[in-house]
Amino acid sequence: MKVRSKRFKRQIVSLAFLICTLGIYIPWMDTRWGIYVALCVGYTVAFFGLAWSDGKLQKYSPNGTRTLGNFVQTHSVFLLIVVALIWLARASKPFLPNWVVAEGDHHESWYLMFGLLGMIAIFISEQVVLSKPPADDRSLSTE
Repeated sequence: MKVRSKRFKRQIVSLAFLICTLGIYIPWMDTRWGIYVALCVGYTVAFFGLAWSDGKLQKYSPNGTRTLGNFVQTHSVFLLIVVALIWLARASKPFLPNWVVAEGDHHESWYLMFGLLGMIAIFISEQVVLSKPPADDRSLSTE
């Protein structure tokens, strides 16, 4: 069965994101590493799911020029940046002024909005990096 609707594909990705992220976070929410693993899995599902729904997966490896190892390595770098962002946000929270971390009636705060903007910036940066053709490995060899 071929799914044609971009909207339907995005709904599938949203559901998969929620199931994967919460499915990992809820059992391990009392551990120190639960939030990091849940966000990395959620980020991966969102990134590849949205690339699938938009038809951009072929754009990341035109004519098979990008190897799977290169793809995994590039994505792993951005996962480390996600982990660093979350660690920095959690470590800096006690030192931030009250107006930044205070939650209103609808539970939004500047702290959460800055975190979300950081995740969006990482997401867009990964798209830009993967859209460029990979470097020629022969230029790195010492022949």
